[in-house]
Amino acid sequence: LGIEVDASRADVSLLMGYAAALMAGWTVLLAWAAREPIGRAFVGPMTAVPVLAGLAATEVVLLAGRDGNPVRVVPLLVLQLGWCVIVLALYHAACRQRRPDGARG
Repeated sequence: LGIEVDASRADVSLLMGYAAALMAGWTVLLAWAAREPIGRAFVGPMTAVPVLAGLAATEVVLLAGRDGNPVRVVPLLVLQLGWCVIVLALYHAACRQRRPDGARG
């Protein structure tokens, strides 16, 4: 994004370790949910929406501070919004399938 970062090697290693641990945990959680996708459909929006919203908020703050290039950041925001819509639509479809009468709503 064209941002200069003044961070020590230890800071970067710490952040990379945090990111790796979070991604590993998220992967295990999603693999668990995939074994029973309808019954565990809540895992999708419970994990994806806050993560995507957090990433989007970070990018908005970056743009508001005029530190980011809109040409690079705006497409990411569009993708994140799209993924949120997809995750929520899939959750809604799973909830409808769980209903015994298949009712809509």
